Amino acid sequence: MIVLSALMEKILVVGAILFLSSSANVRAAEQAPAATEMSIRDQIKAARAKDVLEEKSASVARPWDTAKPTEPVKR
Repeated sequence: MIVLSALMEKILVVGAILFLSSSANVRAAEQAPAATEMSIRDQIKAARAKDVLEEKSASVARPWDTAKPTEPVKR
């Protein structure tokens, strides 16, 4: 029988706990369901809805109303 010091036993116990907990995390990640991709139709619908929201939240000022005046031409 191998005789280990008290410190060595604690180190081995902590190491075993860390090993087992990390392997449990890996197993849980492998069992997680894969994210389903959106169909082309759903992607188009989402893009159109996003465009509509952007248009609604866009500024109502016209670009030429808010543009800074240019410098006069020097002759």
